[in-house]
Amino acid sequence: MERARRRPPDRPALLRSVPRLGTPRRQRLDTVRGVVPPPYQRPSGCPFHSRCDDVMPGRCDQVTPEVVRVPVGGAQSSTVRCLLYDGEGDA
Repeated sequence: MERARRRPPDRPALLRSVPRLGTPRRQRLDTVRGVVPPPYQRPSGCPFHSRCDDVMPGRCDQVTPEVVRVPVGGAQSSTVRCLLYDGEGDA
């Protein structure tokens, strides 16, 4: 999939964890794997790398991603902090 059309890797997991109207009350929500680190013990590199399905070992755990503007449709754009969008990632 071309880079501009890809979404940040955490977005699908986060969207699956949101409650929806019309779902049974006792239905469990999906969770994002892993554990959110304490704010005073942030991991090196991308703060989401330990919970990301698209992690690039040796890169995401060492390099803190910069903010990158990506197109989302038409003239609209959004910003992401993900090494998949910096032009140097493998994917």
